[in-house]
Amino acid sequence: MTHPLVPPYDFPPPMRRLLEQAGWYPGRVADPPVKLPASLSYPPEVLALLRELGGLRVGYPDYKGITFEPTHADDDKLEAYSEELGRTLYPIGVTAEWWDVCVDMHGSVYKLGNWFALAGKTFVAGLSHALFESTPGLQLNEDDHTWGPDRLVITWPELPSST
Repeated sequence: MTHPLVPPYDFPPPMRRLLEQAGWYPGRVADPPVKLPASLSYPPEVLALLRELGGLRVGYPDYKGITFEPTHADDDKLEAYSEELGRTLYPIGVTAEWWDVCVDMHGSVYKLGNWFALAGKTFVAGLSHALFESTPGLQLNEDDHTWGPDRLVITWPELPSST
């Protein structure tokens, strides 16, 4: 069985179209390779993800989307939330709204910004939330360390097919 962060991915059609419009195809190798934060040692599974998706700008220009460049991450927040979770978080990119997008070794996707949110328990679900914000996420309540509904759930229309 393949690790949840390692390609191939089973992207739903709207997400697949967005990724393809950004230049992705199965087996893609980022050229040049993605620059990684010097403060973190990335495991092979996350490196495989970045090898295939690295450097892509996916989504809506200047509004919604993700740039798969992990160098923008806030080291202090990353360390604090990794400690809170008991799992190391690996930045994989940044959204147009300057949320850091991170994964853990279980394949879950998180967004770090003004607060901390679980975007999805699987890589595909989390990426879908980060791109479309059409699936419910969970936000960490830092006062009592519990998870509750993400306040920023917005439903986006399905993209037209590119022809």
